Amino acid sequence: MAYEVQGEYELSTYNKTQKFILQENQGFIEQTRLDEDFFFLKNCVKTNKDEAFYIQGQSSYFVMNYSLYGEMKYHQNATSQSVHTHHGHFTMGLNTCVDGVKTFYKDQDTKSLQLIIGTQNLQKLLPKEILGHLYDNREPFTCLKSAPINAQHNFILSQLFNIDPSQSLNHLLIQSKAYELLHKELTSLKTASDDDKKVRFDAHDKEALFAVLQILKQTYTDPPSIGELSKKVHLNEFKLKYGFKKFFGLPPHAWANEYKMQKAKELLSEDELNVSEIAKLLDYKHVSSFSKSFKKHFGFSPKRFGE
Repeated sequence: MAYEVQGEYELSTYNKTQKFILQENQGFIEQTRLDEDFFFLKNCVKTNKDEAFYIQGQSSYFVMNYSLYGEMKYHQNATSQSVHTHHGHFTMGLNTCVDGVKTFYKDQDTKSLQLIIGTQNLQKLLPKEILGHLYDNREPFTCLKSAPINAQHNFILSQLFNIDPSQSLNHLLIQSKAYELLHKELTSLKTASDDDKKVRFDAHDKEALFAVLQILKQTYTDPPSIGELSKKVHLNEFKLKYGFKKFFGLPPHAWANEYKMQKAKELLSEDELNVSEIAKLLDYKHVSSFSKSFKKHFGFSPKRFGE
């Protein structure tokens, strides 16, 4: 597999660790080969324009992307399908045709980690019933899950992000943490596979659920009711609630609240607006209500976060 930047640079996958420095102090991409067809990528990118990375490969890959800060997009050329990742969320997908574009947006400090494992390698790790679940949908790209990064993820990701791969023994530490994350995600897929025996989702259902996600991103300060969402996307309420939690990790309104809290945290970290202005921007009638919600969610007040 190769990563090509603006048609000029290529990042090889043959060395154990390779660091690619972007032009004009715009950051770097660091790739570590953990095992046969198993890679760990660290992205730290800040650009003054949208930066496109063209990704091509001969094999199919299982990809886990953890967005620690900022947003980016992966566009699959074969299907014209796009997956957006934003601050505090992870996505998990199966790429059976690696031919797409990863875009980092301008004026954003984007930090993310990725685990990429070849499906041939994956077949050695997974039982047949889960493999069947993965390959039920034979589209070139299938997004299997998108959800907020939880506390367990954060602890492991923080360790991974700060490990120096240039130290020889640290390669073993990166490998162990990467396999720990892989175990957690494959375990969640097994649970999803067991649940799918009860409820099946066809292409229309999945399209409707992703439509709900986009609606919630636009209306997170005052999201529609489940009934209203059901009518908008033409999906019954049971499938909407069950399917949304299955694919995105939380019930619809809990997801919207998580998105709002992450947005609040992002605004506070930018240090351009005060607490009152952020509360108003997020449609809180009183600053005290915003502060109470923020402290309940994160365990500390917005004022303390900004200190």
